[in-house]
Amino acid sequence: MAQLSTDTLAYSQVISKVQDFLLKYAKNENNDPKNFDKAYKDLLSQIQTSIGSPLSELKFFNKGEIPSSEKFNNFSSNVSKDVNMILNQFDSLVANYVNTFNQISNQIELEKNLISRIRSKINVLDLYSSSSATNITYFGDLFNNLDFVDVNKIKQNRMPEVSNGFACLPTNKIKKMSGSIKIVNQNYNDQITKNIQTVDISNGLAGSYHLFHQDEAKGNPFLYEKDSALLRSNELAMLDESPATYFEYEAINVKQFEDTLGVLGTVSRRDYEFLYSDNTNSVNKSFINWSNFDKTKPLKLTVEIQTPNKKGEYINHISIVPFFGYDQIASIKNIKITSIKLLDETENKTTNLFSNESVYIGSDISAPSLSLKNRYFYNKGVFKFEKIKANKIYITFEQSEFKEVSIKHAYWTPYETKDLATQGATKWMGQDRFTASAIVSDSNNYKSESVSWDKSIVVPFIGKPTEKKSSTTNIVRVNVKYFELTNRLINTINFVKDATPYYYRQLKYIQGVGSFRVFVSSKTVAEKYTDATTANSVLDAILQENATDNKTGPLPIIISAEQDIEEYVNSIKKKITSVSAASGTATITCQQAHGLAVNDYVYINTSSDLDIMTKGKYKVSAISGLSFSVAISSVTLTLSQLANSFFIKVINFPTATNLTKQTSQDATDAQKNKDLFLKRNFEYLKADRAAIGIRDIFVGYESYADVCEIVSKPYKIYGKLELLSLQVEDHSPVELDSSGEIIGTSRIDYYISVDNGSKWIQISPMEKNFAGIPEVLAFNQNLTTTTSLSQIAYFNSPEVPQEINSVVFKAVMKKDRVVNSTPIIYSYKIGMKVV
Repeated sequence: MAQLSTDTLAYSQVISKVQDFLLKYAKNENNDPKNFDKAYKDLLSQIQTSIGSPLSELKFFNKGEIPSSEKFNNFSSNVSKDVNMILNQFDSLVANYVNTFNQISNQIELEKNLISRIRSKINVLDLYSSSSATNITYFGDLFNNLDFVDVNKIKQNRMPEVSNGFACLPTNKIKKMSGSIKIVNQNYNDQITKNIQTVDISNGLAGSYHLFHQDEAKGNPFLYEKDSALLRSNELAMLDESPATYFEYEAINVKQFEDTLGVLGTVSRRDYEFLYSDNTNSVNKSFINWSNFDKTKPLKLTVEIQTPNKKGEYINHISIVPFFGYDQIASIKNIKITSIKLLDETENKTTNLFSNESVYIGSDISAPSLSLKNRYFYNKGVFKFEKIKANKIYITFEQSEFKEVSIKHAYWTPYETKDLATQGATKWMGQDRFTASAIVSDSNNYKSESVSWDKSIVVPFIGKPTEKKSSTTNIVRVNVKYFELTNRLINTINFVKDATPYYYRQLKYIQGVGSFRVFVSSKTVAEKYTDATTANSVLDAILQENATDNKTGPLPIIISAEQDIEEYVNSIKKKITSVSAASGTATITCQQAHGLAVNDYVYINTSSDLDIMTKGKYKVSAISGLSFSVAISSVTLTLSQLANSFFIKVINFPTATNLTKQTSQDATDAQKNKDLFLKRNFEYLKADRAAIGIRDIFVGYESYADVCEIVSKPYKIYGKLELLSLQVEDHSPVELDSSGEIIGTSRIDYYISVDNGSKWIQISPMEKNFAGIPEVLAFNQNLTTTTSLSQIAYFNSPEVPQEINSVVFKAVMKKDRVVNSTPIIYSYKIGMKVV
């Protein structure tokens, strides 16, 4: 049967038009044949031209027309009709969506139940294959569903919870832990250091923004463009409990730029085409390459779920529903969970739910191998454990399998103008792919390393990876900046010392020391004067400052171009320990070797002016050991305090002979810029992709009933049953207080019946320590007590039937009322010797 369209807008508008026509006819407004014919033709014309568009049309008064409310009333009436029709259409679409979703959900659940039954039988076959002996028979259950449970034999209010590979006490109440979720230790391709040391890194990128749906008629849209914005990959979808939403984490390695036909391309693609910007700082942007993931390492994702309750919340249940990918590409078979850690920050305590072996959640109904069957979940991973207080949960997922996919990739072609049609679509410099450095390639007067442009115009921010791909704007404007080399006349002040030229750099005042004229050996950092008059005035000032001795600064010094002036001056100060004077000569004694020679110049700084000498520049007249002498005026000797007094060696003071102004040409940079217009294009490339998809993560606290039981359906026996044993995989938690004392316990008792449940025989699993409960049941052996073993219980007719045709298994699960942790049975296996 054909499906009716939910688009009823056109029908509603036609009905509205016809209703207006009939209403006017009923009011005798168009009953005249001529008026009726005109009204009928108008109706047909309106239906042909207006249906699908708004009915309302604002008609203005013509000049000279008598104003009336009729036109406005008609406009208002039609607006009201438009709104009502849109609301009705929206209600219809919503109802159809809900109905369709429910139908699909029902079909999915039916399919899951069928697959679950098939998987259960496959796993039982695994159990049967455990022995090669022809007279050993195995029966058992892995608790994927109730296929092997006889629910009619279970007492009222004792029904267990059986699903996802385990059986446990039924849940009375469940409380979801409130909280937020985020990706932690984000470290794409191991490029940075993780910030939370106790958990593993997340080395991929969020979202699936490169995959496309092959639909040539619609231009091969990206997969995310086909979904509603509410259904796209989103971190918050991991906690929203919706089966329709999901989050996907991925790593991509583009295969040497092969095209979709597998041919290695000759096109030289640009690095910026494969970048994300990892911050929003427009001044200092940094970028990461999303296309070169190291495939020798697995993709990892660590998520943090945090409750707003700073004291934490008690939890005992975590379930995880993966998203296994899209129908259009190779689906994901399984994901691995390497760790689940619960952190209680109030006590700084971390609990690992499992640490030695990883677990898997897969889309296949059976485990990839027998070795994984106890660590493998189908379609949903469920973890139940003793209650633990935590305020942060860290879950680490891993995916090492890469699938070959095709990706849709954007690149940019440059043009001189925005209007491509007007200029004949001529590409700038013939480029198919924009290369900014080509702007300076044709001239020696430009520096290629000086070319710059804002990559964020075409490189998306990592938080908005679709912004450049999904934008309706196909053309963007980019401004390319570069520098042109030019020449200019400059003036420098040169000082020649011992045949070596030095260049005046600056006048520098240093707190507590004095002023200095600084000269350097590099012209690059020297002061350059484009005005000769300014250079002459500086030259005259230096010569005047150094015309006489015994004058306070500024003093000339020479340093290296990269040397900090203040650090240098403070490093060459030498402390004065004493000063004496005689016959116009002052003798200065130093704390350490002074390194001076006769005719050197020094700048002497005293803590306060000495009666002997004042602060200033002096010429060395003699040296002796740690002392040197300088000429001073004739004074009476009275020594003042010498604390913090020091001297500094300065260069021979400049004169008109060795200090000159030099005029030369200097190369400088003049900034240029050019506007270009980039057109977006798409191509299709082959890549290897790993992905981790998650539909939902549930963290909560379950309250359990105190008791339940499992009764199996009868396992038929064909032959004589002699011996029977039981193997189980189970867990019975013990709850402790903070001091380690036992608060309460849980336990599981196992029973076997060979008379269809009339009598139950308790049995201990082979893995348990012997505690008086038999581990092996022997039937109709007729052995004497002297030949029996304590671990074996012997049953003979009439206590048991002479001919045993079936075996029934029962497990009773109990917990103390003060305990809120459930015992769990993951599987059981009954081994029987039948002859």
